[in-house]
Amino acid sequence: MLVDRENAEITLDEAWQKAYDNHPSIIRDIEDEYSCCGFKNVEDRAVPKRSPDACVNSPWFGYDRPCLDSLSHSYKSHQTILGVWGIVLAIIQILALISAYILIAFLPNAREREYQYLSEHDRLVRGHGGIGRRTESGQPYNIGQQSSSIYGST
Repeated sequence: MLVDRENAEITLDEAWQKAYDNHPSIIRDIEDEYSCCGFKNVEDRAVPKRSPDACVNSPWFGYDRPCLDSLSHSYKSHQTILGVWGIVLAIIQILALISAYILIAFLPNAREREYQYLSEHDRLVRGHGGIGRRTESGQPYNIGQQSSSIYGST
């Protein structure tokens, strides 16, 4: 599905060779895990290295099938799982971007913010007297104004 099937065997072969040359204990662990011996056949880079047919004839390592099929199946299934998780994460990121766009679209623009600020300012000032206070007739009160309704007639 998501795995390049032709290159899977090449990748596994290169990894097997590197482990065989540098870390034979890893090969032994793989052979024990999958109950197999060697890579393409039981004599192909098998561990123990002491004889080509050690896997088949040994009572301790008596596996009679190569590891390639088991490894290939495991490799491809893990690659598919990783690919599916990558797609799921991409979908989650796209949904997050859409949600952020929707939230940004509902933010007030500059004109709406200014109107809200001025309205709030006017409300706060009216609550404390002085600027914004209205006369008894409902007209805005200016500080320097002489109003007969507030101070009497002069």
